[in-house]
Amino acid sequence: MTRKPNFPMPHECSIIRVTYGETEYGGESQTRQTISKGIKCFVQNAKIDEISRYQKREIDVETKIYFLDEPDLKEGDFVYITKNNKGLSYVGQTFEFMSIDDATAGHGIAWKGMFSRETNPVQPVTGT
Repeated sequence: MTRKPNFPMPHECSIIRVTYGETEYGGESQTRQTISKGIKCFVQNAKIDEISRYQKREIDVETKIYFLDEPDLKEGDFVYITKNNKGLSYVGQTFEFMSIDDATAGHGIAWKGMFSRETNPVQPVTGT
């Protein structure tokens, strides 16, 4: 059994899945449903080389989020930050999922998701 290291995960998030339907008038409707809550994570700005690598494939990313377990993320999903213990406050921020990779060279210890920001910039944590 692989033991998980004690990586700092100062944030918590929920995963939101969008489902599409049709209105009674034939238009498109969207419903957002929370599929997972209380997932520990670590939000960081993406590095320039990471952003450039994705831009070559015409994908805009600006944020990376680390997870200790592989999250159930699919194209079109969103991550909503619900808790912040220290550093910049990402609480209330929503990020659109772009891709996920094993961040530990195939060992499955931590996962790194790449995201684009859907909501406003982060604010410093006050009073902590």
